[in-house]
Amino acid sequence: MHDGIMRHFALIDEMKSSSFKSVLDIGGLPQSHKNFFPKVRFTILNLTSPKKYKDNKFVKGSVLKIPFKNNTFDLIVSSDMMEHILRKNRKKAIDEIIRVSSKKIILVFPCGKKSQSSEKIVLFVGKFFGRKMRWLSEHKECGLPMISEIEQIINSNKKVKSLEVKQNFNICLWLLFSLISPMFRIALKNVNRTKLYKNWNWFFKLFSFGTGYRGVFIIDLK
Repeated sequence: MHDGIMRHFALIDEMKSSSFKSVLDIGGLPQSHKNFFPKVRFTILNLTSPKKYKDNKFVKGSVLKIPFKNNTFDLIVSSDMMEHILRKNRKKAIDEIIRVSSKKIILVFPCGKKSQSSEKIVLFVGKFFGRKMRWLSEHKECGLPMISEIEQIINSNKKVKSLEVKQNFNICLWLLFSLISPMFRIALKNVNRTKLYKNWNWFFKLFSFGTGYRGVFIIDLK
């Protein structure tokens, strides 16, 4: 029960509209963006060490204490990370992200009451078929972020110039793909995601109406 392609494309869309030289990807994977931005060397911050990270610089560490100086990176991106942070720690995490960024931040993660309700359905169906889905259970344990909650945290930081919030992919599409994901993942296992993005992004954008499963938080700094 996985929708990695929709999560991936949400971030890529916003990154393609930005200019940057140095990028920190918080919670990312070694090859998450290499095919989309082959000339950019990403720094990846993650709690665990990946098996391969030769194409990017990897740093083991926590978003609650990012091991970099103020204003180190032009752009900071993160996908599906904030919902795994306890609610009481989210302000600290966001303030740390803002601290080490000099220009722009793009955060993508599931949020809102409707997303919360949809996740309960997927968890119920998953348990019926014997799937534990630890990642989704952790959303419930941490408390899925609310848009207003994150907006308030971001806007309270004096370094923030502007905040734009978008929604990514209709929640019904996420629910469908999550429920049929075993077949979906097998079919797309060996698909080149760069080509898929180029040829089929228009299809996914058709489903960007209404309430989205994920929020896309675009932060410009002073």
